[in-house]
Amino acid sequence: MNKEFKVKDIFQPQQVSEKLRKQEVLFTWNDGRWDHDVVIQFLNDRIDSLVQINIGDTVEVGFDVESRRWEKDGVVRYFTSCTGWNVKIVGKNPAYLQDHGQFAQARQEFSQQPSTPQSQPRPVQQQVGVNNFPDPEDDGLPF
Repeated sequence: MNKEFKVKDIFQPQQVSEKLRKQEVLFTWNDGRWDHDVVIQFLNDRIDSLVQINIGDTVEVGFDVESRRWEKDGVVRYFTSCTGWNVKIVGKNPAYLQDHGQFAQARQEFSQQPSTPQSQPRPVQQQVGVNNFPDPEDDGLPF
């Protein structure tokens, strides 16, 4: 199934076993009245599709929903999981674009600065026999 969501949080990838990696993403959507959250897990090579998304982005996610039966001491329970298989960005978070744009501008300005200083630094004058280090007992801490 496919559904449009907003990215609410992106969790760190986990190495579950030697052959299984997973990464979970918290998505949210509004049904016109209420906000709803859902965690969708992405497995192994599907994790690579998550590098393009950021918190606040609007995305279309292709995913499967499945429930598994679990029984212990005569009690039967079902656990439901959502497993994603693709993510398509529908709209970028405007705050991210603004921050990213400011970062790019700052990086460009920094790269245009001269790599050598305009003036030579003055040598540091040291006094012989004088300890310029602060007293370790006078660190301003109450303990």
